Amino acid sequence: MVEIPGRIVVPLVSTVGECSDRGLDELTAPYVVECPPNRLGDERTARPSLDSLIEVSNKVVVERNVQTHGHRIAHCVVFASRSAPIPTAMSQQAKRRDLRVCVHDWGLWTNKGVPPTQRPGMANPQHAILTNLSKYQWYTHLSRTDNADLGVIKQALAEVRAIGSETGVTIPINVCVLFGPTLLADLTDDVPEDFLPYPGYESTDGKVAKATQEELLLWVHSADKDLCWETQWKFRNAVAGHMTVARETPAFIYRNSLDLTGFIDGTGNPPPEEQHGKAIVPEGSPGAGGAFCIAQRWIHDLDYFNGLSLEDQENTFGRTKADSTRLETQVPTSHLVHVELRDGAPGDQSAPERGEMVRRSTPYAFHDGTVGLYFMGFCKDQAPMRERMEAMYGLNGQVRDALTDYSTPASGAYYFAPSVETLDAITG
Repeated sequence: MVEIPGRIVVPLVSTVGECSDRGLDELTAPYVVECPPNRLGDERTARPSLDSLIEVSNKVVVERNVQTHGHRIAHCVVFASRSAPIPTAMSQQAKRRDLRVCVHDWGLWTNKGVPPTQRPGMANPQHAILTNLSKYQWYTHLSRTDNADLGVIKQALAEVRAIGSETGVTIPINVCVLFGPTLLADLTDDVPEDFLPYPGYESTDGKVAKATQEELLLWVHSADKDLCWETQWKFRNAVAGHMTVARETPAFIYRNSLDLTGFIDGTGNPPPEEQHGKAIVPEGSPGAGGAFCIAQRWIHDLDYFNGLSLEDQENTFGRTKADSTRLETQVPTSHLVHVELRDGAPGDQSAPERGEMVRRSTPYAFHDGTVGLYFMGFCKDQAPMRERMEAMYGLNGQVRDALTDYSTPASGAYYFAPSVETLDAITG
């Protein structure tokens, strides 16, 4: 074992197994064994960053997963070799939790032959939602033109879902297709209950969350920015004359999952093993396997925010800036008090949480100096999203969220990301 400060580096992985009596042939590519939340199948994960904490090892290494907005800062990993088999206790855990094996270099999945993200006999969410969020993202919003041909749109959807299969594409491309209420109803009968358009929100003192509801959101994320651009470019050209682009936003992961304010983003996300249950509509319900989504582009006034004292900045979020520790005392205007829904009074940490969301948010920066956060949240119900927005803008009896003093949504929409099976039926 060679030890370097902050890293564990050994030249070769000989065998990686789901349990002690399973193995793979010797390969030099790094393997990661992970437990996908509530899944029987395997998933592709994003390529490791250059500053990954753990590299190929011939020893058993375990590292707990730290996750914010889907950016896994440290993977939950197991490395092993023939000379260093997985310990008995770990093997028993592997048998209980259905581990996955994944090559972080191109795409090898093993798990009894089940395709990535698929659970036989059940509705499955689109892979891009719950997988690791890649370095670069591209959000493109579109709506239909007059006399648009649904057949053309369906064909374009089929093609964009197959993106990445072309010769020479070796980097994973994660594509998620989300629909507004009108287009979803025209494409399928598998429409979830209580799916409403985004109405916009305005506080009594004039703070506005603008409504820009469109019919389709194409969300792409990949480790290569050019593939994000190419994917959305091909789609928008395929639907030219039938859909128009209303807006688009390229985004990126900033440092160790920071918002541009310098605060760690998405600390309150549910742990990975709970995210499927929080974000995905359960079996037996209309829209099963799908997820409700709120999508907003927030514009930050960083001059204003950076002019605040550290105490005021931390009170704005309800967390410390250095390590995102929850403040013991929450001021009534803190962001955490408004978005952490509980059965008790706002901010009462002793009361159980409800209506949790899985966040997939990343910063953006435009050439004209406009900067901010592209916010995406996924939930199995839409009502908790509406409740959060009403709380933030003081429409439910709470004081307005202090976050809205320095940040303003330039766009806002509600979408639904249908299951893989529903998309298969739509695209034929």
